[in-house]
Amino acid sequence: MKFQDVKAAASGRWPEIVSSLSPFDLRTALDARGRKHVDCPVHGESSKKPFRVFKDFAETGGAVCSRCGNFADGFALLAWLNNCDAVEAKNQVEAHLGLSDRNTEISVRPAPAPASKPEPKAPTANPTWARRLAQWWSEALPLTSPKSRPARSYFHRRGLRGITNWPEVLRMHPALDYFESDDQGSLTKLGTFPCILAAVIRPNGKIATLHRTYITAQGLKAPVPAAKKLCPAATDEPLGGVAIPLVKPGEVLGLAEGIETAMAVTLATGMPVWAAISDALLTQVTIPDGVRRVVLWSDKDQPSKSKPEGAGAYAASVMKDRLGAMLSVHMPPMVIPPGEKGIDWLDVLNQHGSGCFPSTTQSHTPDSNRAHPQRLFRRAS
Repeated sequence: MKFQDVKAAASGRWPEIVSSLSPFDLRTALDARGRKHVDCPVHGESSKKPFRVFKDFAETGGAVCSRCGNFADGFALLAWLNNCDAVEAKNQVEAHLGLSDRNTEISVRPAPAPASKPEPKAPTANPTWARRLAQWWSEALPLTSPKSRPARSYFHRRGLRGITNWPEVLRMHPALDYFESDDQGSLTKLGTFPCILAAVIRPNGKIATLHRTYITAQGLKAPVPAAKKLCPAATDEPLGGVAIPLVKPGEVLGLAEGIETAMAVTLATGMPVWAAISDALLTQVTIPDGVRRVVLWSDKDQPSKSKPEGAGAYAASVMKDRLGAMLSVHMPPMVIPPGEKGIDWLDVLNQHGSGCFPSTTQSHTPDSNRAHPQRLFRRAS
């Protein structure tokens, strides 16, 4: 289809389109609705917040980053976020909207020979964050270390009790500074805290970035505005496909949004479950070779303007389109309490126990991971 036709169909739906197709989280920018600048979704936190969407973003999809450039419409924005050209961005939007060229005349001329694809662009390093991520990870301790007691206490307090073997992708840094920025982009240090680090892994096995959970020495969430943060990546390569692989997969792999949610499902059912960090990244997790069945343990979220069915349900529908019969979806059975943004399977475990989890016996093969989820993750006897 022509650009103008796809553009007309996308008008009014750009928040939904970009949230679905981009691996980066733009919720902070979308919530601001162009009233203020926020951190760049690609390059992360900085002393000066450079990014904002335009006030007419729903209609145009336009945005600007004082560091990265001006993006006049949603096609230009997606091309930047997904590291592709405008034509590919248009094709992605067209496919997302389910559009087709029904009125295009069929040509009787032979089709031209396909052009050779250009070599993929090599990722550009982000030296500052590459060094910082490597340093933090090397300084962090395994959760089995006696000095990692605050991290173990945190998971215990969250309801994840009795774990004896801890995932190797989780570590605890003994003391990380926490900075918060104001509307003008000025950074203020609010303290130094223990911090749980989770390695976010690309399909090629390399660490893309780190997820941080700031805690106290007693194992509580740190008293800061946002205790959980995703670090900027070490390169500008899109994050699509990444996950936090808490447990080695078998023929069945479970997926969940949050780390604690994934751990709760593994404790309750024995199923190996990976965390995907956000609903946007959840829809793009690369499924490893050998996995024959995927089970999505979805969050149940309140509706929003861009996702009236709720972010968890929307992600489930996107994944169903992508994986088809390979995917099963489980949604928490409880009603979202008044005043809460949503509920997840950790809430189910804490409020009703593992007996409230649906049976997964049909999802497992005879050599299932139920008894020994990689020996990384089991309850104390």
